Amino acid sequence: MDLRRLGITAVALGLLAGTAGGATAQDVDGPTDYQSWRTKEVEPGVLRILDDRAGHDLSQKWPRNRGGLNLVAVGPEGDVWISATVVGGERNRSNDRRLWPLGRERTYGPADGLGRFHGSLAFDDEGRLWVFGDRIATLADGEWSSSRGRNSVETPDGSVWIASGGLGLEQWDGTELIPHLDGVWTGSVFLGPDGMVGVDAWDGTHLFDGVDWRLVSSRQSGYALSDDGVLAVRGNGDGGMRLYGDDRTAAVLDGTRVNSIADAPDGSIWIVGSVGRNRGAVYRIDPDEVFAAQETAAGADEMEPAEDATST
Repeated sequence: MDLRRLGITAVALGLLAGTAGGATAQDVDGPTDYQSWRTKEVEPGVLRILDDRAGHDLSQKWPRNRGGLNLVAVGPEGDVWISATVVGGERNRSNDRRLWPLGRERTYGPADGLGRFHGSLAFDDEGRLWVFGDRIATLADGEWSSSRGRNSVETPDGSVWIASGGLGLEQWDGTELIPHLDGVWTGSVFLGPDGMVGVDAWDGTHLFDGVDWRLVSSRQSGYALSDDGVLAVRGNGDGGMRLYGDDRTAAVLDGTRVNSIADAPDGSIWIVGSVGRNRGAVYRIDPDEVFAAQETAAGADEMEPAEDATST
């Protein structure tokens, strides 16, 4: 397989090497057109997505909706991707993950090279989608590739990279061992896009371009920071989410269990979670609308009541 199309490693340490790839993605470009979907405003500035008009009915409870909504990621063009658990197989005992690009009919799973478990989703700064799990799959230029991890790999230039599941990793250049990522807890090592060396680490995925290391994913789905400087943080349990921005704070979706949060290029926040009766839920949040509604309500509360008219 061409190294430029080789996907990256699995999260688990010490998995056996193996690759799969070449499945071409279709209908996945462009921003998510949520305005044409069936939605419901559950709070000012908070839309619940009920149906994306592409076969992903997000409004039904278990067992008709046979999917738990676990992860969300938003691409640089605003396309929204969701990882869902799908129950199937004999007696519905098979719990596989599938990837849904909202608003598009196609879904993706093991046949496309994705793993049966997804730990996190992330877009890197070049617009590639990474799916981390028992396999790690990469979507780039409309094509999926995936790989399992190894304790060591050999690069095209003949150097050998070794990750021992401890701090840092080492590169054998043909003569000596050179340490890298000192102080970083690392797992599997792999060959990433363009033949770069990558390593799974506690804080995300690091890629080495021959000179510098860069972190492509923090793998943190418990918060998101928008380009507008709004921080979204999920609460504990069914505590919903809090928004922080420019000396303003707001709480939304109290009673909702938030599983994953992602920021979008237009400044909105997308979350997946669950509400009562095992219902999966997808929400789009507009922080400006949330803060504006809160300020309007606060202003109304501060208005002095009119004096009672009295007669003598």
